[in-house]
Amino acid sequence: MIPLGFGGSNKRVGMENKFSIILPYKTKDIYVERCLKWISYQTYKNYEVIEIPDTICDGYPSEKRNWAILRATGDYLAFIDSDAYPSADWLSNALKWLNKGYIGVCGAGILPADAPLLEQAADLVLKWLPYSYRVTPKKARIVKEFPTFNLIVKKTDLLFEPYLTGEDSLYCRQLSERGQILYTPDLIVYHNRRPLFKPFWKQIKTYGLHRGHLIRLALLGWISTLFVYGYNFIKGLLRRKV
Repeated sequence: MIPLGFGGSNKRVGMENKFSIILPYKTKDIYVERCLKWISYQTYKNYEVIEIPDTICDGYPSEKRNWAILRATGDYLAFIDSDAYPSADWLSNALKWLNKGYIGVCGAGILPADAPLLEQAADLVLKWLPYSYRVTPKKARIVKEFPTFNLIVKKTDLLFEPYLTGEDSLYCRQLSERGQILYTPDLIVYHNRRPLFKPFWKQIKTYGLHRGHLIRLALLGWISTLFVYGYNFIKGLLRRKV
């Protein structure tokens, strides 16, 4: 059984573009309920919500998203985290840019105004780090990767790698080979932070380990490619005939 919540009729009544909002989570809690409530406030009504709790797919968030992608009926996939919730014009603003030919659109995850003090402190740290445009609206730009707490893309045959973190970076980079992903300040969700200190540093540690792993794989690929090219270049240089 697929838990689907529709913002309107499943039929395309006067709207040819349908969104599949993909919401992975472990169990339904107050954050999930909040997210679902704000999704229902969308000004653009042609969407479905695919909820993926552990009872349906017990795996990494990437595996839950893949489960949903394979069952989505929309033209666009709207990814959001369970501890985030969208602004009312989230889908309508996304459609405005997607109709201009971008393959994906993304935007900042702003800390909710009622967030606890330790989350506010973590938010300040994130604003001092590189990629601060992910947590506070900045000028529009083309990006190669973006987290799935606020990412809306055209539906393709691409799936996420089954990693705990870093899977969204790979997904976006593969998607970027097919078109451009636009970061825009008018695509807003509100996103809670891991509070300082232990939960926040644990999250950063995980990100660092997985990003290091991905860079190591890329470096090995680059070195092996250079070796193959160099070997064959010398081989061709020394040959009289090809």
